[in-house]
Amino acid sequence: MLAWCNVMRLARVDGEKVLAFQGFLNVIKLNPQAATQSPEVLRGLFEAVATFFPPLPQAGPFPGTEQISPQLRELLLMYKAQMGADWPGFAGSLMKEARVRLNAAGLECPG
Repeated sequence: MLAWCNVMRLARVDGEKVLAFQGFLNVIKLNPQAATQSPEVLRGLFEAVATFFPPLPQAGPFPGTEQISPQLRELLLMYKAQMGADWPGFAGSLMKEARVRLNAAGLECPG
């Protein structure tokens, strides 16, 4: 899963990426623990999903992502809630660009 997340993090946001993440969301709905198998996998997931959010919130969603972006945001909020007090440390370990994008999406990433 980490390799997939790394590839998706680098892929441009287009129809293929949206379809890939829609399939991913279907898998995660069936097995949400799959992304929590290690901190590296979860970090990879957050960094890959962050690419769906523009760095400036007023920019709005990327074209073609209007339906999936809220679903991805909810997924990340679920994992953030599960982390509880560990969230600030985890968020601080994310790449700066990911933190900027996640902050713009309202996930409040310190660091």
